[in-house]
Amino acid sequence: MEHKFVRALGEWFIKKYDHIHRSNMRRALPLIVALILMMSFLPEAMPAMAQSSPQYSIPQQTILQPSQVRTHGPLVNTVVFNVYTSDHAAFLALSEGQIQAMEWTLSPSDYVTAETNPNLYTGSTPTYAFDGIAFNMLMYPYNNTHFRRAIAYLTNYAEIQSVIGPSVYAGPQLYPQLIYPSLYNSSIKYPYSYNPQMAIKELEEVPGMAYNPTTGQWTLYGKPFSPVLYYRSDDPLRAESAQLLQQAAAEINLTITLKPVTGVTASSVIYSPSDEVVISPGIMLANYSNIPPVYNWTLASQSDTWGMYTVGWIVSWEPTWSYYFYNSQLAGTSNFINFYNSSMDYWTNIFNWVVNNQSQVEEACSNIQVIFNQQLPYIMWFYESNLYAVQTNGWQGYANIPSTGPSETTGLYYTLLNVHPTGTVGGTFTEALHSAPTSLDPLYYTIWVWQEDVWQEVYDSPIGTPPWGVTNGSLMPWMATYNIQSDVTAPIGNGSGWWNPFGASGIVNGQVVTINFFRNATWQDGLPVTAYDYNFSLYYWNVQGVTGASTALAYYSTPPYGLLATYIPPNNPYEIELYVNSTNIWNIYSIIVPVLPEHIFQYFDPNTVATSTSAMDTTVPLSQISGLSSYLNSPNETLPQWMYWLPNLEVGTGPFVFQSWNKVTNTQVLTRNVNYYRSAWWAWMSTVTQGSSYSYKVNVNEEIYNPTSSSFEGVAPGSTGYIPITNATGVVQVEAPGGTIVASYPLTSVGNGSYTASISTSSLSPGTYELVANLTYTSFGLNRVWYSYSGLTVSAPVTSAPLVITVLNPSGLPIAGATVTVDGMSATTNSSGMASFSSVPLGSYTATISAPGYQSTNITVSVSAPSATASASLTPVPTKAPTPSYTALYAIIAVIVIVVIVAVVVIALRRR
Repeated sequence: MEHKFVRALGEWFIKKYDHIHRSNMRRALPLIVALILMMSFLPEAMPAMAQSSPQYSIPQQTILQPSQVRTHGPLVNTVVFNVYTSDHAAFLALSEGQIQAMEWTLSPSDYVTAETNPNLYTGSTPTYAFDGIAFNMLMYPYNNTHFRRAIAYLTNYAEIQSVIGPSVYAGPQLYPQLIYPSLYNSSIKYPYSYNPQMAIKELEEVPGMAYNPTTGQWTLYGKPFSPVLYYRSDDPLRAESAQLLQQAAAEINLTITLKPVTGVTASSVIYSPSDEVVISPGIMLANYSNIPPVYNWTLASQSDTWGMYTVGWIVSWEPTWSYYFYNSQLAGTSNFINFYNSSMDYWTNIFNWVVNNQSQVEEACSNIQVIFNQQLPYIMWFYESNLYAVQTNGWQGYANIPSTGPSETTGLYYTLLNVHPTGTVGGTFTEALHSAPTSLDPLYYTIWVWQEDVWQEVYDSPIGTPPWGVTNGSLMPWMATYNIQSDVTAPIGNGSGWWNPFGASGIVNGQVVTINFFRNATWQDGLPVTAYDYNFSLYYWNVQGVTGASTALAYYSTPPYGLLATYIPPNNPYEIELYVNSTNIWNIYSIIVPVLPEHIFQYFDPNTVATSTSAMDTTVPLSQISGLSSYLNSPNETLPQWMYWLPNLEVGTGPFVFQSWNKVTNTQVLTRNVNYYRSAWWAWMSTVTQGSSYSYKVNVNEEIYNPTSSSFEGVAPGSTGYIPITNATGVVQVEAPGGTIVASYPLTSVGNGSYTASISTSSLSPGTYELVANLTYTSFGLNRVWYSYSGLTVSAPVTSAPLVITVLNPSGLPIAGATVTVDGMSATTNSSGMASFSSVPLGSYTATISAPGYQSTNITVSVSAPSATASASLTPVPTKAPTPSYTALYAIIAVIVIVVIVAVVVIALRRR
């Protein structure tokens, strides 16, 4: 699907298609709830390094709901994009853990399989992606309304829903209730339902068409006629729907010839021929009608000969995409069918340029739907549901964004800010693309999703859509703050600071949008981002239609009601005022574009850098760009020497740095931008005790390509590598949450690109601080800046620690009930013999230990952080010997004495 529309921020689009609507550029916009845009956001410029996130933590959930998604990052070191032979092959790689995600919706059968895999998280979400049939309005009979109505009567929505299943929401509505609830009008009835007999009647109304009952064929001017439908063979949903239409047509003997095309071949068969036949597109007049477009009918009959095509688009919440598809001002581009209808021109002009309240939105949208149903420039088949699965084994932080899921466009952008290996940061995240990119030059007109999913990581826009706002049009400061003043009548100047390409004298009842860029936003080659870059980008994207450049954002805000002029105060290169000559509610989205580096692209002609069929290869070093001179402003343009040292021309401001694209394997590699102004600095945290000095170190280096024939500072000839920056000067700033600078320390070079500072923490309260390295240096003749970010946790000094003393008997067994006293505190041992003290001041103590039956003892214990232990052994009280008893002895002696006396007496008596 075909061209992505990119209206403004870059919603970094939704899903699979080939092209996308303007409001789908990056992180982006979403669903219409209307008029929340006419409000002011943060009117004052945010100071350097002040965009601190309130979410100072690494996400621990595997799947993040929108309110949990961080807007700072990234947390992985490397992102690799691969291309597989088929989406099923990519799914098998996902199932086996070889990759972490795939951008394309799963087939219903693969989705069922994924639900049984414990290592995959599965989900589905309605999207803003739709498929249908587009008709070539310069080719007969496809440009005949009766013919298109016949095809409408052959479209069986019940069968489409039944055959394709839950991955689609089949129906004919341009703005269905499920997708656009605030715009759905139940009173507008689609006049066609599946009815082969009515299809026959409509075909018979086509001049020159008839049915030959003898041959059983339809003829056109007497010749057998078989309408041709080019179908996307690389999209199973569109292929199946084309086959269903072919089968339905066969019931009335209308033979539809199916011709397969891919996204790449569709560009040469469908889009390029449609563009080449436009002599001049429609021109809007003051009454909002259009001067009709002018076509080269002779050329159209020779080259623009396709009849029907299975179109697919990814649009967004912002419903003005009908202007781009069906208004003749866009003939040959997004209106590739070259449809012209004066009523459609009028109401889409009103819808896109005039409406400034919800009532006007609904009126215009209703009229557009009525005209659409009458004229059928497209036949809508269905809006899609994105069936997705991501690998959760070892990974956390997938952003589950409504309308995209976590692995493509807006969802992928936020996933790559938040995802990380479980329990840590760093590592390599691998995503499978649906198809090989044609070009990664963001200016290339045909913005395939599989291209934008890569380059959206490199180029940021000044204003973004928060993760919780993808379906309601919410905006947030991203690279800049902004303020909108409405109903302004003000003069426009031509002097210093003004860009006034139309010589406008002023705006009447218009808007002034003021944008202030963050001071720490830098290009990935080290130059600061300024309002001049943004002003240049408006010109280079051709938003005002000043050049002939064919970009996806060309003519998005043109006179008389669009962007007339800009003003940059001469004393403030970070501020720009945009003067828009209307107050319609879509203005802000039309002027939000990915910012391009003026210092690089100023040398190249925007009319040749990117066209509707080709683009300059920005993924290689300057010397390797094929046909380089053809892209320059003039053949005599002299490019500065420093440009030859760039690794490639994909120099952006985004969270990742483009490294390489292997055009054989179709592998793209990106690395974390360590200088990203929205860095998740808290993921790289150190800890120090209050009162201690922290030794800070930062390594400043520059990635280069060596265009010479000899080695340069360790980088081999013709190779890419990093060189140390040894001439930098600067400071490390200590910032409190919210961006307030509380201390600043000069950095000292210690050689080889390393710089250090000793940070005193005596005056820092315990807490978390952001450390910002802020240096300037000169390299290859350019003055550059270096910002990098990390965190420091200052912990309060430790004055006490827990202490556990274990009391044992001589056999090593625990003694329960012992009393242990330390520093006046007492504790009793438990059954394990342990006495615990929760907090003992640091130091050495004499512990007294006593227990019944044991001799008391004293031991010396030393208490230090984080905890202390000691043990003691108690000796049992000694048992005393019993006092001897002599009673029995005395008795025996007495007996003996008595016996002796008796014996003596007896003997004496005998003698007598």
